[in-house]
Amino acid sequence: GAVVAAAGVVVIAVLNARLFGQWGGLGGWYVWAWLPWLVVALRPALEGGRLWMACLASFVILANVCWFSSAFALYGL
Repeated sequence: GAVVAAAGVVVIAVLNARLFGQWGGLGGWYVWAWLPWLVVALRPALEGGRLWMACLASFVILANVCWFSSAFALYGL
């Protein structure tokens, strides 16, 4: 997950620089928005709670499906 998140940040930063012609302006909102989720997800992984991890994974998947469907509808994709 950390590797995918890091790759996503790099892709966003590079595309942002190409779009605006300069580095910067990448506010970090994605890090602060996901920080609580990452902290919550880390705890059961360390404790080995399989049921909790399955519930968390299900919720995260559902939340992402809802968010993407809303975003696609909003942007007309």
